[in-house]
Amino acid sequence: MVNRDEYKLSDRGKKTEAHKKLLGRVIQEFNAAFDTTNNLFDEWEIRTKMLNNQMKDKNSVGVPLMYTTLNTVVSALYDDKLGVTHIPYSSAGSDRAQALDQMALNDYRVMKKGITDYHWIWDAAFYGHSPLLMQGWCKDKQVPEVELMDPMTFFYDPTAVFVNPFMGKTGLRFFGRQRIKSIDALKGTDLYKQYFNHAEFVPHRGSGDRVEQADLTRKEMQNLIASSKNVITGGPKSGMLVTEWWTFDDEGKRVYIEVMGQLSRGLDESCIIRYEQLDFQDNWPLVNRVLIPLGETFRGISIPDLTEDKQRYTAKFLNLALKSAEFATYGQYIVNTQRLSLDEVGTPAPNKLIASDGDPTNAMIPVQREGLRGEFQWVMNYMDQVSQQATATPAIAQGMTPDKSRSATEIAQQSSGVDRRHTLSAKILGWSETEYYEQWYRCYKKFFPKAGEKVIRLMGEMGTLFTTFGRTDFMDDKQPEVYIQSAVMGEIERTTKLQNMTNVMQVISADPNVNTRYMFRKVAELSDFSKEEVEMLLPRTPEELHAEGENDLILKGETPRISMRDDHMAHLEIHAKLPEGPLRDAHIAAHKKAMLLARMNPEIMPAPNAVNPANMTEANPEVAAQQGVTPNPTAMNFKSPVQTA
Repeated sequence: MVNRDEYKLSDRGKKTEAHKKLLGRVIQEFNAAFDTTNNLFDEWEIRTKMLNNQMKDKNSVGVPLMYTTLNTVVSALYDDKLGVTHIPYSSAGSDRAQALDQMALNDYRVMKKGITDYHWIWDAAFYGHSPLLMQGWCKDKQVPEVELMDPMTFFYDPTAVFVNPFMGKTGLRFFGRQRIKSIDALKGTDLYKQYFNHAEFVPHRGSGDRVEQADLTRKEMQNLIASSKNVITGGPKSGMLVTEWWTFDDEGKRVYIEVMGQLSRGLDESCIIRYEQLDFQDNWPLVNRVLIPLGETFRGISIPDLTEDKQRYTAKFLNLALKSAEFATYGQYIVNTQRLSLDEVGTPAPNKLIASDGDPTNAMIPVQREGLRGEFQWVMNYMDQVSQQATATPAIAQGMTPDKSRSATEIAQQSSGVDRRHTLSAKILGWSETEYYEQWYRCYKKFFPKAGEKVIRLMGEMGTLFTTFGRTDFMDDKQPEVYIQSAVMGEIERTTKLQNMTNVMQVISADPNVNTRYMFRKVAELSDFSKEEVEMLLPRTPEELHAEGENDLILKGETPRISMRDDHMAHLEIHAKLPEGPLRDAHIAAHKKAMLLARMNPEIMPAPNAVNPANMTEANPEVAAQQGVTPNPTAMNFKSPVQTA
């Protein structure tokens, strides 16, 4: 149990020894993280201002190379939507896994994950990594709370490679961020009760912290302010500077701490105002997205890492070319002032006149200037080419025609190469997407009430569908495996399987033992039909409905009778969905035994998809009564091995 009293100030405002010890360790961790990311932050400031070319000289021309490349990559990855499928560890969990799939589809809309995904991908592409926090719960919407953390104000353990230890690589020992929190807004919430040392809540009047610097940088980029020197910090309505920190306590527990003040200024300028143990002790509630991983590092390679220098020199060379063209257009003249005065020539500006005491022939001659050399065009083409190669963003990927005529085969090969590069990036993004849904499941397992119900809304072929799930409908003892697949790869795989299935059907369709109904359903699924469309196209047969009724009896602990005239293949397919157990195994074994007996006595085998009236009376007596069917006491029914015993 957390004892917050250890970190409360005394009546005289003195820090306890426990307070000093923990705060001192947090300060040490913060300084290590700050020093590691300080140079990187300076680079981000410069690149942020370069992104939209608003901070350039007004007499110069900017080159949007970084912006063009970044948005091309982000567009390709955002358009390739990642789909999630939960795979159970046993057949008994298939229904729960399907429920999780439906809940994930519903929460995608409720949590506005489409918006989150765009910013998550963009930050990863621009900064090299993008941390996402998922540790809370929204009671109103019954979904996990997700927060995208700003990489410019994020601090992390410099020795970490992954968020949590993996493949023998180190995970985070600590991480955190700086924020400005409104004191008045905080007082009006229930969250205020979790804070202590309220007397230390004072507005932030300092300067130089990461939050303020990041805010000023982005405002300068948008021309909202002329310079950071014109900004007045502090004031009565300012919030307090808070450092949110995640670390381990002395007992090895994962804890969350909030510290008010400047940690870089030591113990006297900071104070712990919140302390709590995390709900998740096996892992950090953080998902770090990386676009281009770099071995043994927490942060990956960003698009500006590969394009910033090219943008600088492309702009420099372009402006030199423009000045050369300007001089060539307006011209420069050498005037012999012994024969003509400059006033007599009177050429309009910006033509330039150069006085000369000698006689350059005919009193005035134009200055001969050398045009652009071939090296200039080579350098421009080379910088553009290496940028495209590094980021897989050729002209065709940017929606532009190639700079020279190409055959259809060449264009197809180039497009295929681009797709392969983007497919690799999509697979890498799938790593963080998998971690996202694993943490999403943990939040449900931790916060969803035991007696709670969740109503989800899905758009189906028959209109809007509302489904209610209780905790036992989707929560399993063992967390299901999360499978992530990109839309592009899924389409390729689906098309390949459909072609293979069609080819196989043509070969084995004449075999009387083929389960044609399963094949038809599989073809419909591979043809991108939804589950509702498949059910409408191929509705369940009476035998399948009867088998589902037997499943209900087995779940109740009862053992239904088996008839020789059952469609045993249909029953085996339906019974495989039951949880493993002696009743289920014995019933399946009895069906297999009946299949062998039926093969020895083919005259008792029913026609395909035929209904056995005796079975309808066994598992569904009310249906039999409606149809006027009377069970035949001499029917060839026998009990399963459990009943016989």
